[in-house]
Amino acid sequence: MSERRAHMRVPFIVPVNLVHERRALKGYWTHDLSEGGMRMEFLPVPIRSLVKVVVPLPAGETDRHCIVEGEVMWRTFRSTGVRFLDPPQDVLQYVRDVVDHGVPQKQDRELQLTN
Repeated sequence: MSERRAHMRVPFIVPVNLVHERRALKGYWTHDLSEGGMRMEFLPVPIRSLVKVVVPLPAGETDRHCIVEGEVMWRTFRSTGVRFLDPPQDVLQYVRDVVDHGVPQKQDRELQLTN
């Protein structure tokens, strides 16, 4: 089976919060990450929905997070694929650092949802 993705994916298991149609979706977990998007656990939103994903920054940067807009591209009964839509350069750099150098596989801190 050949890989169709344009960007390499790496394991990235962190808790994230989302916003869909001004509704907060809290406590979801990611599975992997690439420059193009992320795979996460099942989201109860339709394919082609626009979402904002609130991703925690690495340990040592307490209470900091980045927000990236995305589109739900696919969904199974277990997971959802979110494509990033024009992420800011600082978010892209963070993702590149994760892909190149990795991150801890779990972060157990509570996230603050921002608008």
